[in-house]
Amino acid sequence: MNWIKDHKFVSVFVVSIALSFILYGNTIPGDFVYDDKFFSDRSELKTLDHLSQIWLEPYVGSEVAGAYRPVAIFSFSLNFIIFGSSPVSFHVINIILNGIAVFLLFLLILKLFNNWKLAIFSALFYAVLPIHTEAVAFIKSRDEIIGTIFTLLAWLLFIKSTSDENINWKGVFKSGLLFFIAVLSKEALILSPIIFIIFFYFKRRPSLKKLFEISTIFVPIYLLYFMMRLKALGIYAFGNSGYDFIANPLFQSNVQERLWTPFKIVAIYLEKILIPIKLSATYFYNQVTLVSSPAHSVQALIGIIIFATLIFLVVHKKTRTTPYGVGALIFLVPYFMVSKFIFKAADIVAERWMYFPTTGLSLIAGYLVYKVYDYKKVVGIILMASIVFVYGYMIMTRNRVWLSSESLFGSMVKDAPNSVQGYKMMYFLYMNHRPPEEVAQFIEKAHKIAPQDPAILEEMGVLQFKLGNLNLAEKYFRDAYASDPRQSYMSNLIAFYRLTMVDDEKEGRYDEVIKKLSRLRILEPNNWEIYYLFGQTYVLKNDYSKAKYYYNRALMLNPSNYDIRYRIKMLDNTAVFE
Repeated sequence: MNWIKDHKFVSVFVVSIALSFILYGNTIPGDFVYDDKFFSDRSELKTLDHLSQIWLEPYVGSEVAGAYRPVAIFSFSLNFIIFGSSPVSFHVINIILNGIAVFLLFLLILKLFNNWKLAIFSALFYAVLPIHTEAVAFIKSRDEIIGTIFTLLAWLLFIKSTSDENINWKGVFKSGLLFFIAVLSKEALILSPIIFIIFFYFKRRPSLKKLFEISTIFVPIYLLYFMMRLKALGIYAFGNSGYDFIANPLFQSNVQERLWTPFKIVAIYLEKILIPIKLSATYFYNQVTLVSSPAHSVQALIGIIIFATLIFLVVHKKTRTTPYGVGALIFLVPYFMVSKFIFKAADIVAERWMYFPTTGLSLIAGYLVYKVYDYKKVVGIILMASIVFVYGYMIMTRNRVWLSSESLFGSMVKDAPNSVQGYKMMYFLYMNHRPPEEVAQFIEKAHKIAPQDPAILEEMGVLQFKLGNLNLAEKYFRDAYASDPRQSYMSNLIAFYRLTMVDDEKEGRYDEVIKKLSRLRILEPNNWEIYYLFGQTYVLKNDYSKAKYYYNRALMLNPSNYDIRYRIKMLDNTAVFE
């Protein structure tokens, strides 16, 4: 913390925070939107009593998503407790944290290369990257910012602790603890220590023994993290997430598509980072088409070239300790976790994931600006000023997308017209507030893009039920279950049948009810609830022997159900049964 005593460092810190407010200040009036519900709707996070339980809980309240980020949730909970439920304070804190990240990047580059101009140019470039809009303006993405802050702190302390021949082992361990906080904020930062160790090896050329000893400092930290993650997520702790092909089409792709599409994704990210004119809040199916061969995709070919170039910069002796090589290293290591080369979980592409990897690309870009500045000072200043002005304007314009659910989902439809997500979210936004005829266009468009998606099929059923088209509604509910025979879809199909059977039962059309239930039984012959409904229907028909038969079948499938036992007992006693 010696920088606090130096007014130059304090000035850079103040400018970093001020610039963050200039760029993102217009997000402050924004609402909680989209995935913010994962914490904004949790009333327990607004109480002190729950703070201790956060550390072994899944990130989104369910293990299925495979996300574990207790530090991020802890920060949200403190936000509620200290400042209340208004989203204003959440936006303000995100802006401050973003300014801190910019300043820490400045400190890191200064520490690595002892070059003030390079550090300023790189940090300035990082500060104005429009692809960061999602990470800062989208409250939920605070996990990216906190993770980046603690990763940068961890590396700064690691450098300080390994700068002399006598390693400060206590300092290295403290660096590990800072990394631990980072990975508890965002699991994609799990490989960050590799950056520290590789750079240390390239720069200092230690013995393999010393390199091994330093690396082992991080082992107990990894073990503790994995134990906590396993405790919180169970079987979903290590890759068995509940994402489907709508969020990431690679889940149902062939080997060729899994091999070549990640190279296309590299090109997509680089385009969004450097030429950010087509940013989008969603890349769900079918916005990113899959690649079966690089011969059929210019983007995949470009991605191969980019990836090969970055690897070359890291391994080549003449570049690996320069800003080119170090920047490529900083980008590649964290990017690997979201690249889809190995790990296919979560969305196929998400702009917020570039918040930390772009620290490396910012170093490379800052170095290029510095080289121009070193050759021609005025040209370098004009170039940097132009980047700040153009990118800054893009950020302030893009921020408006995140101000409300309506503006966000509307932008999805506009920016990603081939994706189902914008249309689905617009439908959900309006379905309870506007006539079904008016919102039908959104879910119908989503269905046209992804006719096999069970969630969309189910919503088509809901829509047709509201419109009074019961036969068509039944078809969509059945199709949803056929597409994905999970219990939730069967439960909703049964709920639909219950609603449609009410009038039949009132009018005494019990045979019609039995026909409907028979169609359900064909779909799922071992569902206790179907037999339970059979039993109810036969009671209404006064056929108590068949009613008891079906209740007994239901009890065999659900032996702990008290209600079924009670109804069987009533039938045995030949009591009045309703």
